[in-house]
Parts: sequence; structure tokens; C-alpha cells
Amino acid sequence: MKRILTILCLVLVAVIKLQAQNLMIVHQGNGTQLQIPLESIDSVRFILVPPPILQKIYQNNGNILSIAISDIDSITYTLPDEQQLAQITTLPITVLSSTTAYGGGTISANGGSTVTQRGVCWSTSTNPTLANNFTIDGSGNGSFGSNILPLQPATTYFVRAYAVNAEGTSYGNTQSFTTQSASGAGVLPTVSTNNVVYTDGLTATCGGNITADGGLVVTARGVCWAIGTTPTINNNITVNGNGGGSFSSTLTNLLPGTSYFVRAYATNDAGTAYGIAYSFTTLGMPTIETSEAVAITHFSALIGAVNVNAQESAIIDKGICWSSAPNPLVYQNAMVSAGNTPGDFKKSLQGLALNTTYYARAYIISNIGTVYGNTISFTTLGADQFNPNINYGSVSDIDGNTYRTVSIGNREWFAENLRSSRFADGSLIPELTQDSVNGNPIEQPRWCSINFNDHYDNPWGKLYNTYSISDDRNVCPAGWRVSGLSDWTALFEELDSSFYDIFNSWYIGGGSAFGVRNKLRSANFGYWNDLDSTNNLSGFSTIAGVNSYGASFYGTDELGNITTPRSEFFTSATIANFMELSPWTTILEGQYNSIYPAGGGGNSFGPVRCVRSLDSLPFISFYSYLGN
Repeated sequence: MKRILTILCLVLVAVIKLQAQNLMIVHQGNGTQLQIPLESIDSVRFILVPPPILQKIYQNNGNILSIAISDIDSITYTLPDEQQLAQITTLPITVLSSTTAYGGGTISANGGSTVTQRGVCWSTSTNPTLANNFTIDGSGNGSFGSNILPLQPATTYFVRAYAVNAEGTSYGNTQSFTTQSASGAGVLPTVSTNNVVYTDGLTATCGGNITADGGLVVTARGVCWAIGTTPTINNNITVNGNGGGSFSSTLTNLLPGTSYFVRAYATNDAGTAYGIAYSFTTLGMPTIETSEAVAITHFSALIGAVNVNAQESAIIDKGICWSSAPNPLVYQNAMVSAGNTPGDFKKSLQGLALNTTYYARAYIISNIGTVYGNTISFTTLGADQFNPNINYGSVSDIDGNTYRTVSIGNREWFAENLRSSRFADGSLIPELTQDSVNGNPIEQPRWCSINFNDHYDNPWGKLYNTYSISDDRNVCPAGWRVSGLSDWTALFEELDSSFYDIFNSWYIGGGSAFGVRNKLRSANFGYWNDLDSTNNLSGFSTIAGVNSYGASFYGTDELGNITTPRSEFFTSATIANFMELSPWTTILEGQYNSIYPAGGGGNSFGPVRCVRSLDSLPFISFYSYLGN
């Protein structure tokens, strides 16, 4: 339900100190904001008929802003902290002619942040703001001068110096002056308006041609434009030099979907002359709607956008952005691009965390601006890979990660994969980041996350290389060790006494492997493609997906779902292979009935299960088992 906050603006203006620029911010349903200085508002009216109901804002610069009530989400007001605004004083005004004056200001303190823009603003109404005419006269502290032009003869003006810093805009005291009467020595110049050129974006080009100067020097020329009214030099203007002849002008800071009137002007001491007025309308803001999340998994979701309409503006980018906080923003939060072509789309959000609520919305960036669709929320699936009928133990590593443990035979195993980033003695295991991967052999201990994204550390664990698991400092907690091939053989034989000796064959298949692997695999969470036959009776709780050769998942579809279920675990046994130290890996297949050992490359990274003996039986290493 859209909320409309209506506050009597004129009452606010009366009670707010005028040296700070206070803004009324209109938040629109498409995610855009319209910021209006409160002091520039003369009145606000509501037009009830004919539909739609409009809020019309009349500004003292002549603009009339019409906003459909149905497009307004809310209206808020910003009141800067005046202690953090720049301190500025307006200098006295010197009238130079009937159409020009000179002023300026002095900035004595910047309020704690750099003054990025300074100048003066003027109007025929009191308390001028940057919604009126203004100059830009550099940046920083100190004094500056400003040329105030063009002006109307015999007219009273009000002037304030201004300064902009990180907190906002502050104004100096108000100075007033009256221009001289028009000179009787000449007449107004003659000026024509060029055609307006507008194709896209929030700028347009125009210009004019001065064919007669009226017998006096043309001191200022340019174009003026306004919303809903015939423009004068009291509205938005450009100043494009002086003298006669042709000139071109660029209109900037236009509003989307707005009709403007524009005409050329030329000023001499007799006054200001105008060409005929032309009108043009800027393209509207794009529209886009966010569809509900589907195909939600533990780490991914599919979200799309419908009714994508760039309103004939060129699309720069479109896609989905998301965050664990409401109202995500492009370039500030996670985002995935869907390209710059027209039309609806769907995109997969990857690398999400387990059991986490996310907020997402579609976006479209065009030459007009950035627009967001409605915000939707969804929660990823949680991980419960354990057997609820098992009485698990518990142990913590040096990092404080807590693991469930399970006793099988004469050994106690981790029931989940290791996640420690330090050895048992507290020394750091350096992380291998994506930026540091260069294809060269890695001959020092390292760990990494799957796809270099730590969201996957729970439950898949970190991945370790051979130099980590064979290091004497021990990646497992004190009293625990990296599981060896003999540990795995004992595990398999405990679960099925008829299981073949794993060292006598490279590939163990058939009924024994089928029964053993099902007792080891998680039945609740595991990405196995045959969960109906998986029972996790042992409580070992293996989950599928890790590819030890690429620090990634095995085959995945466009939604991030694992399509090749398989578990690999590095063991403590290593062999010399092609001048590299290579791990022996125990592999549990999902799509085949098989369990087998394999040798990995020296740059391989894989998960680790820690184990400890529960009785006095000696631990048999791989080499001693082979008689070495």
C-alpha cells in the first residue's frame, strides 16, 4: 500500500532557519526522488478532477511541477546539521547597469568538509535558493566575486551567497538591490530562437540568433526555459557570451517525462528581448516490475523482470540487485546484469548464504536514469544434513568453529567438513584468492573456498591443498588428524563387513559400494540425485558437489543446481607424481554405485574430514599398509 505523507510546506518554511537548504524529497514508486528546496515552494495544490489526482507544486522560479498522487510513495524532509554546514556571508551588491550587477561572498569556515561549490543566487522573491538563478564561482574557503546577469531594468532583486559541502547547502545573509532604469538611447535587441534538439536523456540543445543589437551592446545572451509557463530570465537560463550573431545553448538538469517551454533571450541596457517559445517533452522514466523468486535452493534463486519498458530511451544496463537488507542498490550491493537489450528477462542469483532472507529487485539503467522494480524477499533453504536419530558429539577448532562428530567403529569422525583457517598451533594458513591464481604450482600451505566464495564454507567446508594437510602443524584440532586411507577402509568395513579392500582395486562398485555410500550420505541435504535410496544410517552426513581439481562444484545448471553429485575427501596419504606432491582422494560417486581412491594433482584443493582413534589400536599409515 502506498503511503502519502502530507505536511503543510508553508508552515515548515516559517519555522526552519533559512541559512540551511532544507529539502522536500518526493519518493516515487519507480525508485526515483524529486528534491525540491522548501524555500522555493510558493504553494502546493491538489487537483482532484479530472483523474488522475495531481499534486501541483508552484515554485518561486516560475516552475509548476505536476505529480500524480498514485506515483508518490512518500514525502520526507531533510534538515541539515547547521553545525556542519559552511559559514558564509553575502557581500554588498554593486549595480553596474540596468541589466548587470556584481556581488560575491566570503566563506569563513567549511563546517568540517570541503566546500565543493560556491557562488550567489538571486530572485525577485526573498530568500533565493539554487532553484533560482545562480552562479558557480569555484570551490574552497575565502572570498569570491560573482557577475550577476542578466537582469531586468528597474527591478528589485534579492541575493544570497551559497556554499555546498558534504552536509548540504548553506546560505549567507540576504542582500537586495534595484537595477537602473533602462537606457533611453536605444531599443531592445532582436533575437530569434533556434529549434530545440532533444533525442534522449536529461539534456537538450537550443540556441538563437541576434540580428540587431538595438543600438546598444548586448551584455548577455542565451536561452531560458521553464515548466508549465512561458520562461523569462527569472527561470532557468544559460549565459552564452555577449554581442550579436548566432549562439548555441545546452539545457541541463531536466526532469524526466516533463514538458518544457524554451526561448532565446538577448539583454542590453534597454532590457531583455525574447524569441518565440518552443516546447518539447523529455522521455519518461523506464518502468520495470520484479517477479517473485522461484527455484530457490540453499545458495541460489531465480528472479526475473516483466513489463520492462525503457520509454524509447537507450538501455545502458538491466538486471537484478540484491542484499540481506531492504532496498538494494546497483553498484553498492550484489547484482547480476541481463544486458542492454529490450524485453523481459530472468537471472539466477548465485553465491547466496544458507537459510538467509534476501531482498531483491529488478533494475533498469537508461539515459534518463536508474529505476527499480518492486522489492521482493525470499529465504534460502537451510542445511540439515545430519541424521536426527544419531546422538552426535561436538568439537571446536582453533577458529571457534563447532563441528558435530560421530563414532563409527573404533574411530570418531567429524560429521561435517573442516572449516579452519589456522593450524592447531594457531599459525595462519594463507588463503588462496581468485586474484592470486596464476597457474603456477602452489608449494606452500593454502586454503580456499568453493568458487572463492565463503558463503559455501558452511556446509561444504574450506578446501585445502596437499601442503596444508601434510603439514606437521596439523590442520585438524589438537588430538585429531586428517583421515588416511586406512581410516576410510576401516570406515567402509565397519559399515559392511563384506566390503572389498579398497587398496586392492582402483574402483569398488556393486552392492557393497551401493550399501556403504548410502549409509554415508546425507538424506536431508546433499544434492544427491537418488535421495530415495540414501539413508545416512552412519550419521557421517556427506554432501555432494566438490570438485577437488578446480576448487569448484561439479557440473551445475544455469540455476546453480548440482547436476553431477559426487563427494571427494583429501587424505593424509601423498605420493610423488610428476615432481609434484599429490593427495590421495577418497571419492563417493552419486550417479554410479562406486567408491574409489584417486591421485590428485599438486595444485588440487579438496575438503577434509578429521578423525581420531577411540582405542589403543595403532594408526596405520598408507605407506606402512603397503609394506613401505
